[in-house]
Amino acid sequence: MSRQLPDDFGTCGMDPADLPTGDAPDYTGAVVTLLPSDPAAIAVADGDAPEQLHVTLMYLADDASTLADADVQKLADAVAQAAAQVGGPFEARVSGIGQLGADGATVMFLDSPEIEVLHQAVVLAVESTGVEVAEQWPSFVPHLTLVYEDAGSFAERAAELAGRVGSTVTLDRIGFHLASNVFERTLGAAHP
Repeated sequence: MSRQLPDDFGTCGMDPADLPTGDAPDYTGAVVTLLPSDPAAIAVADGDAPEQLHVTLMYLADDASTLADADVQKLADAVAQAAAQVGGPFEARVSGIGQLGADGATVMFLDSPEIEVLHQAVVLAVESTGVEVAEQWPSFVPHLTLVYEDAGSFAERAAELAGRVGSTVTLDRIGFHLASNVFERTLGAAHP
């Protein structure tokens, strides 16, 4: 699926089909994320590829192809407007290591007022478009998934990652994911 987003979103006029897709070519969903400035420094051995590391702000759809082109444009504009409300890149403190969900996601829990503000800005901006999106989790838990593994492996991984608690992760871009295409915009960049 090829979608064209506005040049000012971050595609620089490139056709989305020409953008890198990372290691998740089978991903079909639509989601809004925060992206770390140095994902290679965060990645773990046998974990998610650095270019896949993100903090989910809002899940939009299981299948991006179900979104009409006009709705994609509305959502892209809403996400860009929300990203402009943040003063720029910011740091989030790693407040803990844990495991979430039935899939065994080992995560770093993140603490930052900017994440909370941006999450609310994205939710309000997306809701204002009137586009129907996927049902959201009842509460927002800021986290960055590092690897999916069984519960038996978690204790060893948690011990390995314990030294990261208290450190910071710099988040500098917002991502608008449509299937395997990721459109990025620098936080704080003005939206026309």
